[in-house]
Amino acid sequence: MAKFPQPRVDPVERLGFFKLAQTLDEKGFIGAILVTDTYTKPLEFRVTFPVKPTPVQRTLYGASLIPHIGIELCGKPLYEVLENPPDILFIQQDDFLPLSERVRCLVVRVRPLESLSSLLEQDVQEVKLPSLVQRYEAIAAAFPTQYEPDTVQTATTVLRELSKQVDLLEPFERIEKALRALAEEDQRFR
Repeated sequence: MAKFPQPRVDPVERLGFFKLAQTLDEKGFIGAILVTDTYTKPLEFRVTFPVKPTPVQRTLYGASLIPHIGIELCGKPLYEVLENPPDILFIQQDDFLPLSERVRCLVVRVRPLESLSSLLEQDVQEVKLPSLVQRYEAIAAAFPTQYEPDTVQTATTVLRELSKQVDLLEPFERIEKALRALAEEDQRFR
């Protein structure tokens, strides 16, 4: 069995935040990546045009529809056109962890610590990152199972340092607001 190539973990200069959101008309999905410096100051923002699956496609893809759209139709293409690719790409859904097999950076799922689901149902390596700064929310970070323990350990140390200086969940809110503003300005993004 071929060994999964481990991503470079340190040093970290750029962070990426990938989000797949529903369109305003709720008939499709739009992907977005925000690349920032380590203080979450924006460096680059990319979005896809909406992907609007037909009822037949929704039926045929079933539960694999969202991962397919998120990874193959939005995540990978957006990553490939970035002028400033991130060192770490944060996602919010476990379904997108396989993106780690298609991009050349560390992929980490982050979410609020309170929303932890049963780890027995997940096929992920998960760590808790309690907030050391009171104004930031404690998070749970998950890594793809292909990452070796050394990679996860080093990444966890890097994430603990990052979470001391920034809220790793807040950029997703900015993406959501930017997508709404874009849809209001341009009908093609509804």
